[in-house]
Parts: sequence; C-alpha cells; structure tokens
Amino acid sequence: MTTSLHEKYLLPLSAGPDGGQVLRATLRTYFKAERNSSAAAAALGVTRQTVTSRLKMAEQRIGQPLGDCDIALIAALSLEEVGHVPGPPLSLHILRATRAPKPPRFACMKIMLSCGADERLR
Repeated sequence: MTTSLHEKYLLPLSAGPDGGQVLRATLRTYFKAERNSSAAAAALGVTRQTVTSRLKMAEQRIGQPLGDCDIALIAALSLEEVGHVPGPPLSLHILRATRAPKPPRFACMKIMLSCGADERLR
C-alpha cells in the first residue's frame, strides 16, 4: 500500500526542477492549515495566489482534484515525512531474472517419450 500511495501521489509531484519539494511543502502546509489557502500562504511566506497556483499544479500532476484524493494524499505525505518511503518499483527485467527459465523444447519431448507418449506420436 505504501508503494502504491507513493507511486500514485508522490511520484507525479516529483516532476520539475526541485523534485517536487515546493509542491510537497505547500500541500503539507495547506492540509495542516485545514485547507485554508490564506493560512498556508502566511505560514509559507508567499501570497495566497501562489498557494492556489501550486495546488492547481499538484492537481494537474496527480490527475485529479485534491478534494477527491485528499485523504490518500495526506497519508502519502505523512508516510514520506516520517521516513517511510518505499524504494523504486521493481523493474520488469529484475522480475524476469527471478523466474525459473523455461525448459528447452527437446527436454519436453524427452519427458513425453519417457512417459509412453511415443506410442501416440507415431
């Protein structure tokens, strides 16, 4: 679950030159200010318009309104804040490397022949 929260909500925020640090800080402050843009702006030392602009950017990157995902986003930000951030997702080549290799076709034929399948093959 931690990985899915991270991938769905925090990774999209990471796009940009600062790696999403400003957006994350703005979202944390906004949620701590009980979704009050003016209070968040005062705490961050920016204008309310700046906070509103950052919130819209976060919505665009996440792909949904903050009102639809606020609980999950708060959870993801909180987990990140306490240092419980998952590592990068496993790539496909790592997963493939851990799977057992398929036996060659001739090995399957040998098994079939040893089981008496040779009678049916003729």
